[in-house]
Amino acid sequence: MAIEYLADTNVLSETTKPAPNAGVLAWLALQAPIRLAAVSLYELARGIEHVPQGRKRRFLDGWLALLLAGNAAVLPFDDEAALAAARIEKEARRRGRPIGDRDLFILATAKVHGLRVATHNVNHFVGHGVAVYDPFENLHLI
Repeated sequence: MAIEYLADTNVLSETTKPAPNAGVLAWLALQAPIRLAAVSLYELARGIEHVPQGRKRRFLDGWLALLLAGNAAVLPFDDEAALAAARIEKEARRRGRPIGDRDLFILATAKVHGLRVATHNVNHFVGHGVAVYDPFENLHLI
């Protein structure tokens, strides 16, 4: 059985850069489908909304449309994820390691779907009961 991942926002947005990380591109090419949390979709769309109209905005609008029409599966923040987030947050606070809401929601979404989180921000996710992978560094953490 293949290991499956939930791609964090920074992994997906890497593909919009003029010279994206080759490791990230190679890793993404192996993902079928590319899974992302609904909160990551919000973060991507929010970022695009802050870009003024013009060539870059048209590129980003098209990029997001292609992502969503192609090999992407957006996983909802649903009742199971909300309950998991409450448990994760309680434990994180008990250990003195609070986690930001958006990262918490991404983490909980991964947990309820039995996925690992693929991110460059490993410190935001590691140590909360979900395995973490950094495709920028090809580094697996727990």
